[in-house]
Amino acid sequence: MYHRLSIRQKQIVWAWAFLAVPIVFYVVIRFYPTANAMVISFQNWNLLGDRTWAGWVNYAKLWNDPVFWKVFRNTFVYLLIGTPVSLVISFVIAYHLDRLRFMHGFLRMLYFLPFMTTAVAMAWVWRWFYQPVPIGLFNNVLATAGIPQVEFLRSTTLALPAILAPAVWAGLGFQIIIFMAGLRAIPRSYYEAARIDGVSNWTILWEITLPLLKPTIVFIVVFSS
Repeated sequence: MYHRLSIRQKQIVWAWAFLAVPIVFYVVIRFYPTANAMVISFQNWNLLGDRTWAGWVNYAKLWNDPVFWKVFRNTFVYLLIGTPVSLVISFVIAYHLDRLRFMHGFLRMLYFLPFMTTAVAMAWVWRWFYQPVPIGLFNNVLATAGIPQVEFLRSTTLALPAILAPAVWAGLGFQIIIFMAGLRAIPRSYYEAARIDGVSNWTILWEITLPLLKPTIVFIVVFSS
């Protein structure tokens, strides 16, 4: 039966065959657990007994829980600060790497390494950074400069930034690669025409580069959030 299909029909069959793998993956790994979690949120269940329907009782308890609002605020601050900061840093690095020709591939690989690092290894490295003297890197620098040590992980004001820093650092590699792909997709003829007209680099950045990078920026924001 497959041999009787036209070339167009065969292409459609192969397209759906390749799409079936990620679709099944997302249904099993992402969509089903999410839907099941929504159902469980309306039930009482201690993992051992039977589930009983609770309605909106769990949400009412959550609404009146001060810990929930504290976690909600921290998560909101995490997204509000972490996403723009990582976006700006990754774009600046990608923009300059795209203009660089010497050791371009090697530098791109170095920036991508944090994204390939496991979460456990990354946590241990940053934990070493935050340790007190004589172990911690940051506190050793502060001590050398004559500045008092800082308890990064025990401070109520610095705990969130201390967690935010490695999270931003870990995602930079992926964002830089995506930004560089977006920059390479912009036709060079646009830049050449702008330079012939005497347009400054700053104007080129705001009038050509950033508008054409909007799909890339949206993808990174959605993926990072």
